[in-house]
Amino acid sequence: MIENSFGQTSQESSNTTFIIFVQTQIRNSDNQLIAYLEADKEIIILDTALLNNFLDSRTPTSTLTSRGEKFEIIRVDVQKMITDSDTISKTALATIVDGRPTVMAYSDHDGYPIVLGDTVTSSWVIIRPAR
Repeated sequence: MIENSFGQTSQESSNTTFIIFVQTQIRNSDNQLIAYLEADKEIIILDTALLNNFLDSRTPTSTLTSRGEKFEIIRVDVQKMITDSDTISKTALATIVDGRPTVMAYSDHDGYPIVLGDTVTSSWVIIRPAR
C-alpha cells in the first residue's frame, strides 16, 4: 500500500486513543487496479474493548516512542473476493464473536461499484499506546 495517507484519531471513553489509517484497493478479475481509496472521513470505533482484544492477538509491526510514551503499530490486511455486484461506501474491520462476524470499526468513504470477480483489499494501520 501507499506510504503516505490520511490518519484519523479516535478518542474512546476507555481513554484509549487510536490513530488509524485505512487504505483500500479494488482489483478486477485480471488483477488490474480499478480504485484506490484512503480513509479521509471519520473512522468509527464501535467496540473499543473488542478492538483492543483483537489487536492484543496480533504482533505489532513495529513500535515508536513519542514524548516519552511508547506506541504499537499494528497492521491488519483484509481481503475479500466479491461474489455479487454492489456499491460499497464503508470499509469495515470485523472479527468473529460467537460464530458471527462482528464489526469493531469502520470507515466511511465515497461509494464505489464492485462486480463479480473483483477483489477488495483493505489495509488497516492502527497505532495505540503500547500494552
